[in-house]
Amino acid sequence: MTFGDDSNEGYPDGEEPLHYYYNREERLAHAPKIVKDYYNGAGPKVTRGLFKNLVSTRSDRFILGTLVACLVLVLFLSFFGNKSYRAVIGGVTAELSAFSYDDMVYVSIHFSPSSKVPAAVVSVEAVVSALDTDNQITAKKTMTGKYDGKEDFIRTKFSDYDIINISAVVSIAGESKTLKSTIEKR
Repeated sequence: MTFGDDSNEGYPDGEEPLHYYYNREERLAHAPKIVKDYYNGAGPKVTRGLFKNLVSTRSDRFILGTLVACLVLVLFLSFFGNKSYRAVIGGVTAELSAFSYDDMVYVSIHFSPSSKVPAAVVSVEAVVSALDTDNQITAKKTMTGKYDGKEDFIRTKFSDYDIINISAVVSIAGESKTLKSTIEKR
């Protein structure tokens, strides 16, 4: 093998190399109509711009409308949906949260003052129930405390035996509401 001369090793010794002749006009003469139109510039026109592409055909407009409707629905439900993990009870905002870590479920009820703060110290009672996949109560704990108008917490924990939801009946100053929360896996 020599490098420097014009040796072509793509054919056997003693034969001439193949030479490829390309003639564009001859190729286009035998091409289908769609190929001829493409090379002449008479093919389908491409719409430019993001919004024009989103509304160029009827099906594109339908898909865009469906996406906008889904976005509006998600935003509406996130702002105005059922927030059963938070409630105002006796002038105190109570918020239930729960997470699972290391085969234990940790439950926390956060109390913070709302617009009408109770003037005196009030008693707080919470009956926390752990629910499994069939919404059957697997464990239940009753906790009591005092709320003095400042931010406060009541916390407890359960052994995690397929607990999916936590339900708490919170009573403050004679008023009670039920809070529900799903368990975050960590």
